[in-house]
Amino acid sequence: VCGDMNLWHEAFLEAAMTADEETLVMLLDAGIHPDIFDDEHVTALQIAAAQGNITMMQLLLSRGADVERCNEVGMTAFMHACRNGHIEAVEFLLLHSADRFRTTFYGVTALTLAIAGGYLDVVALLQNERCPTQDDAPTPLCAAVAKRHHHIIIFLELLSDEVPFIDDPCLYGLDAVRVAQILDDKQISELLSDLGVSSKVQTPNNRFIAAKAFEPCLSYIKCLHIFSYISTLVLR
Repeated sequence: VCGDMNLWHEAFLEAAMTADEETLVMLLDAGIHPDIFDDEHVTALQIAAAQGNITMMQLLLSRGADVERCNEVGMTAFMHACRNGHIEAVEFLLLHSADRFRTTFYGVTALTLAIAGGYLDVVALLQNERCPTQDDAPTPLCAAVAKRHHHIIIFLELLSDEVPFIDDPCLYGLDAVRVAQILDDKQISELLSDLGVSSKVQTPNNRFIAAKAFEPCLSYIKCLHIFSYISTLVLR
C-alpha cells in the first residue's frame, strides 16, 4: 500500500509540473493531500507558483493547500513566484495571505530573490516593504550588483523610497561597492559612484574561506572562493 501511495504522490507532483489539471483533480478527489512534497519538500503549490500558473494555484488553495508551506531551504510559493518574476502570481498569492516579510532559512527575502532575477515589476511591488534580510544574507543592493542588474541598481537608488537596509553590508561585511570591486566590474563601480553610493566597509575580506562559513547564505551551492560566493549569492 505504501508503494502505491508513493506512486500516487509522484503522479500528483508530476501533474503539477506538467499543469495537468484533470489528473490533479482526480488525485485530490481520491484523497491525496494538496501539501504532499518531494525529497526537497517542494509542494504542488510551489511548483505552480514557480510557473506562474494561477489556475493551478487557485485549485490547490481551494482544496486546502498551505500558502506558507516551504521547501527544504525555506522558500514558500510566494518566494518562488518572486524569484521567477511572475508578477500576477505574486499579486495573487498576496491576496491569499502570503507572508511577504518571511525569509528563507538563509535569511534571504522575496525582494532579494526578485532582484537576483532582474524582475523590476516585482521589485517595484515589494521594495516599499520594510523587510531586512537576516543572518548576513545578501542585501538588495548587493544582490543587484552581484547579478549585474543595472536597471535594478538605478531603481533602488533613485526611484525607490528611502529604505535603510537596502545597501547594508552582508556576509563578511561586503557591501555593494566592495562586491563590484571584487567582480572587477568597472561599469557598475562607476554607476554606483555616480549614484553617490560609497562603501561602508573599512577592510574587505577577499580571501579564501571555508564553505561552511557562508553556508547560511547559500542554498545547495557550495564553493570555497568569495568570487564564486558573490556570483551565486541568490542563484537558487
